[in-house]
Amino acid sequence: MLNKKSQVEDWLPLLLTMIFFVFLILFFSFLDINKDKTTQKAVEFEIITKDSNKLLINYLRSPLAFDNVKNSNMADAINYYFITKDKNLLEQIETETNEFFSSTLETDFSSWLLEIRYEGEELKIESEKVKEKGILSRKSIAEIIMPANKDKFVEIKLFFIGHEFIA
Repeated sequence: MLNKKSQVEDWLPLLLTMIFFVFLILFFSFLDINKDKTTQKAVEFEIITKDSNKLLINYLRSPLAFDNVKNSNMADAINYYFITKDKNLLEQIETETNEFFSSTLETDFSSWLLEIRYEGEELKIESEKVKEKGILSRKSIAEIIMPANKDKFVEIKLFFIGHEFIA
């Protein structure tokens, strides 16, 4: 009759090898799940980047009535603000900008920031989420240079702001 103790010792390396392979398979499956999430976020960012130039043009063309000026749009309002420095107009621009971009670019993990430059002066309009959560990553997704008065230009940049790490 065979010794029972030796039978257990014969099965022990096989059992340990099987447990090792199970843990190895689980480890690689978790790596694939994280890779899929990262890839999905990268694809979403690429889609946002492709559509953002059109979105910025639509923003500049959106109607905005100010100071009894008929048929005016956001581009006119921005140019007029840099000429007059009217605080009421700035508040109106910020409100309309928040409504326009928050409906299209804001998600649970990201938001937007608009930077407008004219002759060394910089105006930043940001989402409420940026004020609350801060900025973890900032990527430029659209840029437009529009004419202002007398050979001067207004540079407008739209940024994608991440509140989570995106690889």
